[in-house]
Amino acid sequence: MVQLLVVAVAATAGVLAFGVGSASAFGSYTCSGVAATDTPALQALINTGGTVTVFGPLPCVGNWTVPVDVTIQGGTPGATLNGNATGSVLTVAGGVTLTVQNLKITNGAAPLDGGGIDLACCGSTLNLSHVTVTGNTAPVDIGGGVFNDDGTANVINSTISNNTALFGGGISTDDFGVTTLTASSVTGTCPRTRAASTPSSSRPWTWSTRR
Repeated sequence: MVQLLVVAVAATAGVLAFGVGSASAFGSYTCSGVAATDTPALQALINTGGTVTVFGPLPCVGNWTVPVDVTIQGGTPGATLNGNATGSVLTVAGGVTLTVQNLKITNGAAPLDGGGIDLACCGSTLNLSHVTVTGNTAPVDIGGGVFNDDGTANVINSTISNNTALFGGGISTDDFGVTTLTASSVTGTCPRTRAASTPSSSRPWTWSTRR
């Protein structure tokens, strides 16, 4: 299997909007900064799909799974999802569309792939708009910031920085996944990287950040 190359394209004018399928529910949550409170409360809203708006000033602390199409957006400047260094911040189920807008994703620590966001196999879609993914790690595997396993990731007006992993500290796109960057940046370091054209004997690698 060959990974598809991540491409960068020029910014386009106008406001970009993503759809979230047929879901139409809406919910909001004000973060407490306490994992025992934030994790179940926000998870319940995510499970309903539709649009979930997160408010600060404290971060939402915890690790969340995304089982249905949903938009998670920040309702206040600096709204943050903090993984508490106990797992991926967001884990997306196969075949699901997750849209994240106006949020910071940080302090995720994956046991395997996708410290910030783990786009699990297969056929999922991740849309990031005005999102900062920073300070996440996947120390024994790939995709410190974002791991895209055979899905589609659209990164628009976003910053992915200072994430670490064994390979692909910023974004790792695996199997037949496609990742597109528009008016976005991926910077930072990871202990070991492979360039876009370099195959791996054990796993295909297409693109990983290096500085």
